[in-house]
This record gives sequence, structure tokens and C-alpha cells, in this order.
Amino acid sequence: MIRNCAAPDPEMCREVALSRPTAGAAKFNVTTGLVFAMTSEDPLEDLYADEPPYDRQRLADVLESVVQVNEDTGDPMTLPPFGDLDPEAQCVALLLYRHVVVELGERPADDEAVEPIWLAQNADIEEDRVIEFASDRSFVEESDERGGYYVPKGWIDAAVDHLESSVS
Repeated sequence: MIRNCAAPDPEMCREVALSRPTAGAAKFNVTTGLVFAMTSEDPLEDLYADEPPYDRQRLADVLESVVQVNEDTGDPMTLPPFGDLDPEAQCVALLLYRHVVVELGERPADDEAVEPIWLAQNADIEEDRVIEFASDRSFVEESDERGGYYVPKGWIDAAVDHLESSVS
């Protein structure tokens, strides 16, 4: 596993990492100022990672003007600018909304994905266009196991980029 040091002074990161006993070694990236502490002698084990991080603030910022979460029901509350978005951007906003309600604990993790009909009912788009749109976007995955379309955590930033370009 790899750990990042976020200390304000990169030298502090180096000192901390080198002073801690680890099974492996510590690497210091001079360019980024991050220390990567190796927890194993086997370099392949250092490839284990948790879910990729994404910018939660950017996600909140882009959604707050178009769709919010109803505090009582957890349902989407679309705001007037949502209607100004093109249908594909509306779908992206709704897929990101579904991610947010799972993150907030309003829905279970296995309920993040949505059927095309749900998107068609909540956006200005026909169901067949939802399917076409979703298959054309690298950040949208379809899963029979999950029950529809969703944006995987590793692709949240790409979906936010797409929505930001439409919201302006």
C-alpha cells in the first residue's frame, strides 16, 4: 500500500518517512513533495490501492446549481438551471447525484446505478438516447449486476469535467 505525506514542508515528509521503521523503503518524490512509504518487500504489493480519490468539492460545486438532494426524501431536486442543460448534461448531473446520495448514506451502495428509464423520466431525453449517450461516454459504466448505469469513483472527475463545460 502507498501512503502520501501531506505535510507542508517536503523535508518534514522525508524525515518522518525515513525515521519510521517499515518493512520496505520510503521513496521521496522531489517534484511533488510526496513521500511514498512502501509497506512490503514485494514491489508488486505496493500496487494495491483503495478507490481512486476524486475532488469532492468540485463535485459539490458543479451540482449545487443544477440538482440537489431533498433532505427529507433523498430524491433529486432539480433547479431552474438544470432545464437549461442539454439532455446529456442532465443525465450526467443525475448520475453524479446518484453517486452523492450513496456517499451521503441516503441510498445503499448497491442502489447507485439507474435504469435508462429512470434517467428518461428525470431528464429531457428519450430512453433510447440515454442508452446511446451512456455507451458513448467513457465515464459511464453499465452493470447488469448493479442494475443499470453509474459513474465509477475513478471517473467522477471526468464526469464533473463534462458537466462543468455545460453549466457555465
